[in-house]
Amino acid sequence: MLSLHKLKIFFTVAEEGSISNAAERLYLTQAAVSQHIHDLEAALGVRLFERHAQGVRLSPAGERLREYAQQILRLASLAESELTEVSNLKEGEVRLGVTPGAAVHLLTEWLLAFHERFPHLKATVESSITPTLVSKILKRQMDFALVEGEVKPAPLCW
Repeated sequence: MLSLHKLKIFFTVAEEGSISNAAERLYLTQAAVSQHIHDLEAALGVRLFERHAQGVRLSPAGERLREYAQQILRLASLAESELTEVSNLKEGEVRLGVTPGAAVHLLTEWLLAFHERFPHLKATVESSITPTLVSKILKRQMDFALVEGEVKPAPLCW
């Protein structure tokens, strides 16, 4: 099976044309890079590089994989940045639960700060008692809750 880690190593070797230069760029040992390339070649059942005195050159199979690897790594990077950087989201919703007491003291200030920081995101608010909010959090029907009082530990159900 292809892993992103091995694809990144493969792609770096392909770009550098040298295992030692790729190892330096990736902060890995030359032996580790060679082993990853060997494992990848064994898993795929093809030679990806032709070795020569000046370094390595892609084989025909390596050329095909390089094209796929470039697309896969680009898409993985794009997915990671879009999903992990909330500030870049253009749309979405945060589901917030709040107990009546917490609403009076915390909600207005929190909503103003949230809207200022994430103007493209929608915040929906539900007011209820603590056990109901905790239950919704555990069922993933709510993203987070502002509650007052103690919350009894519940068994993790995810």
